[in-house]
Amino acid sequence: MHLVTFASARFLLADEVSDALLELVVAMGRGRDVDLVSLPAAREDGGPCRVQLTVHGRSEIVSMSIDTAVATAADADARAVADLRERIAGHERTLVRPIVEDARTAAGAFGL
Repeated sequence: MHLVTFASARFLLADEVSDALLELVVAMGRGRDVDLVSLPAAREDGGPCRVQLTVHGRSEIVSMSIDTAVATAADADARAVADLRERIAGHERTLVRPIVEDARTAAGAFGL
């Protein structure tokens, strides 16, 4: 489990869900895209809940691994991870890649 802090809220996410959420934010880059995600979670006291987050490439999310006996529904976690991975794939298709891959190529391209 991961204790996640987003804005002023703290909640628990399954490891895979937390990882996929952070990967989504990275995939969104510094663009202006904003996404609404709804995830199965647990409150700090262990009670189940659902969190809805608006995330973008500048979202500041802290995810800390913790030992806890809190259990989440594996099927809900799997659906959340699949949804996040689909969103990540959509953002990866729109990422701009540099034309020049490394310094040697750049030097040759500009006659340096």
